[in-house]
Amino acid sequence: MDDLRNQFENDPFTRHIGVELIDFGDGQARSRLTIRPCHLNGHAVVHGGVLYSMAVWTMAVAANSRQPLSVGIQGNISFFKAAKEGTLFAHAAEQSLGRKISGYRVLIRDSADQTIAEFQGLVYRKSDKAE
Repeated sequence: MDDLRNQFENDPFTRHIGVELIDFGDGQARSRLTIRPCHLNGHAVVHGGVLYSMAVWTMAVAANSRQPLSVGIQGNISFFKAAKEGTLFAHAAEQSLGRKISGYRVLIRDSADQTIAEFQGLVYRKSDKAE
């Protein structure tokens, strides 16, 4: 699991935007993002692309916590509330575990535990072991 943690914590894009891994295991993962000015769009709220990136990365960690190499094949996000400052938290939870396809739900919440966005995605489980 340490190799997997290192792999995900050293993901260049995720490091660039500032998403941090809190914990993961058994088809779940939690991450956080401290909002910076570079995360904001022209309306001074967190850009949807930042939220999508946080969600899909957290899903990837959850999916790969089971050890087979899993890659995202579909993702959909709904935005419920604008976030402007503070820290966001994402929790990915496995909804279905299949031999080749698995489903995940990711909730992104703010420090007040208000739901900012909900992501649902699918991963393809490529092999029995991470490469």
